[in-house]
Amino acid sequence: MPKPPRPRRDLDVPIRSHPIAPSFVREPQGNGVAERFVSMLKEDLLWIRPFATVSELVEALREFKRRYNEQWLIERHGFRTPSQVRAELTGGARAVA
Repeated sequence: MPKPPRPRRDLDVPIRSHPIAPSFVREPQGNGVAERFVSMLKEDLLWIRPFATVSELVEALREFKRRYNEQWLIERHGFRTPSQVRAELTGGARAVA
């Protein structure tokens, strides 16, 4: 006979005592932006070609990141690249990624 499901109160103590706090997106479209980026990554890189090794995949991801940050024009950023927006917001300081 299967065990009955545990009551919710059994789960509350471990969750409340865990040091990780829930995070919330400030704008409702934030999750949609992340989902669109993942879809774009799949469509423009991961589904295009197979990768023979993990290091080959890592190198392709690094190149995708460079190309995305330096060449792709994003509508919500006024058709500027992410690098241009980041430079403007940080006063030209380059972020370590």
